[in-house]
Amino acid sequence: MPLLIIDDSRSSLLAIETAVRQFVTDEVETYTSPVRALARAEAVTFDIVFVDYMMPVLNGVDVIKTLRERPEYENVPIVMVTSERERSIRLQALEAGATDFLNKPFDPLELRARLSNLLALRQAQLALADKADNLDKALRTASKRADMREQEIIWCLAQAMAWRDGNTGDHIERVAGVAELIAEGIGLDRIRRRNIYLATPLHDIGKIGIPDALLLKPGKLEPHEIEKMREHVPIGVNILRNSSAELARVAVAIIGGHHRSPSKPASSPWPMSSMRSARSVPIRRPGRSRRPTARSSPAAAPISTPPASPLSARNGLRSASFARPRGRMRRKRRARRVNRFS
Repeated sequence: MPLLIIDDSRSSLLAIETAVRQFVTDEVETYTSPVRALARAEAVTFDIVFVDYMMPVLNGVDVIKTLRERPEYENVPIVMVTSERERSIRLQALEAGATDFLNKPFDPLELRARLSNLLALRQAQLALADKADNLDKALRTASKRADMREQEIIWCLAQAMAWRDGNTGDHIERVAGVAELIAEGIGLDRIRRRNIYLATPLHDIGKIGIPDALLLKPGKLEPHEIEKMREHVPIGVNILRNSSAELARVAVAIIGGHHRSPSKPASSPWPMSSMRSARSVPIRRPGRSRRPTARSSPAAAPISTPPASPLSARNGLRSASFARPRGRMRRKRRARRVNRFS
């Protein structure tokens, strides 16, 4: 723990230094010029400072004020060494930030006692600061792990809903990626883009309340069945509307509006004007080619349907573009999702 002593009198400086070195083995630096001492204090953070009051250019109160203006000296013990007995001078020193006083001529035993107390105080301050840093690091680590678990739970839930609906993770990931690009295009910050990316996979969570006979019916739905199917929007809103989590609030806004349902969400994190402006945002990433579709390529060759799995057999006319991807590709996509915002 380095110590700093400032006194324009060489005899007083030597006396204080000699007395201090009898009690401590730490590095001690001495200066007769307060200006040079302050310049040195910018490069080195001293743990205890002794400063005389009567000095040229800058007195002891000025030195204390200058040191206290620096964040690294906010809690460093500073001792005013003075022969002055005036109450006003001591009040000025205390208001400037002096921790203690040492009268001239000083008693070596008194100096030893005060120095011992100040060293213990400084060690406690440093230990408390280290503990606070460790707690902050642990909190950030725990928060990062919680975010990763949150992402994993959301994607597992979304995968479960997709399988019940006859889709795969490809569809969910495409929808989430497009939603994130739109959020970026309208200028939303990183936290809101993350919430949109994670909340979007839950847009069809309300289908848990739709009967299997209707949800898995092959072919075209009748008008009354379409109306019944649309009920998954208010069902999804009601599932999450009582949650206080910001992510759930974003999911409620997405669920309530992803089919332009008349039932508007009770509260939305963004104004509807911002959501409408997203229609004009390009969603292609640079360097990625567009996937040909029947709409963009009228004369495209028909897609050959792979052998039907038990799931696709149940779903009848489900598109072959939703075929389950290979295991390795699926694991890579899952890793990208988990690490995207970590």
